[in-house]
Amino acid sequence: MKLSLLPKSNLISIFFSKKVFLCLVFLCFVGSVFGAEYVWTGGGDGSTWTDVNNWGGSGYPGESDNATFSSGAEVTITSNITVNQIYLNAGSKVTCDSNVTISLNSIITQGEFLNKGTLQKRENVSFIIKVEAGGKLINENKIICTDIEGLGNSNITNNGTIEASGAATFQSGANFTNADTLYIGGAMTNVGTFSNSGGTVTVKGTTTNTGTITNTGDFTSEGEIKNNDGGKITNNSSGTISGNINNTGGTVTNNGGTISDEVSGGTFEDNPIVVYSTIDSPDKVLDWTVDSSWKNGVKPNISGKTAVTITLNGDVNISDFQAFFSEGNKTITLNGTGNLLYNGKKIYI
Repeated sequence: MKLSLLPKSNLISIFFSKKVFLCLVFLCFVGSVFGAEYVWTGGGDGSTWTDVNNWGGSGYPGESDNATFSSGAEVTITSNITVNQIYLNAGSKVTCDSNVTISLNSIITQGEFLNKGTLQKRENVSFIIKVEAGGKLINENKIICTDIEGLGNSNITNNGTIEASGAATFQSGANFTNADTLYIGGAMTNVGTFSNSGGTVTVKGTTTNTGTITNTGDFTSEGEIKNNDGGKITNNSSGTISGNINNTGGTVTNNGGTISDEVSGGTFEDNPIVVYSTIDSPDKVLDWTVDSSWKNGVKPNISGKTAVTITLNGDVNISDFQAFFSEGNKTITLNGTGNLLYNGKKIYI
């Protein structure tokens, strides 16, 4: 039997044809994985996500695609969507309407993103939130993400619930304000300004601070709180901080609040509550003697009185006077050998 061999030129042709074919297959695969880039033009009805003319007429972003909003764009998303990434340029504003769910991998914003609905990660993928310089993120409802990061000169406000299963990082110049519920499943690093304004913060990992933390709510760090050089932690009268504070060169100030665990190292200022200022009308002073056994007894008539002198013959909790204090602004002078206590601590005046 006689075998015929292909000429060398034919072999080379077949080889290159296979290479080109494989490259085309690879490019198709990459395109399907990484998706397409869409830029909002608003050329359609100016509001509907699925109106292709709002995206330049060539389609609209799907679950593998990236959506970009340029300066001047102001869009409200009114239907549930799944997308890879949403990017806001400076000067743009995007609102996720109430009862709307957006599932995605990342939000990066230099503009303003207002969430009234739900932002959540897609199944089996991470969801990263990054607020860049000049950007704003305002949450009025619920965000379920992996990591959240605020860069310099960014602002994040939480008036709802944020659940971050990973880390939270706030760089120098970043501002984060929490007025409701913030859960961080990993570590929190703050170099910026972090304010917990009456909300609840739970950090499962370590909290590292070289910026400013101000607390008037409940702040719990299950890992230690590292307050490094330059770090400032201020806990005000209605605030509670739980977690060992390793104060290595920073300053911790407690203005009548509760710090339930140890504060070691650095500067720690434990300031009492100031109950009153100067007596403004000595002629309207009421003298009132209270024993330590007094509990919700008959209160004296304080009508027309602008100042009250209380003689303590024993230690009394400030809670016993709560109703009295709520009846208006009164100047209080303490006499006697007893102490007025708040959460078991003596109040100095």
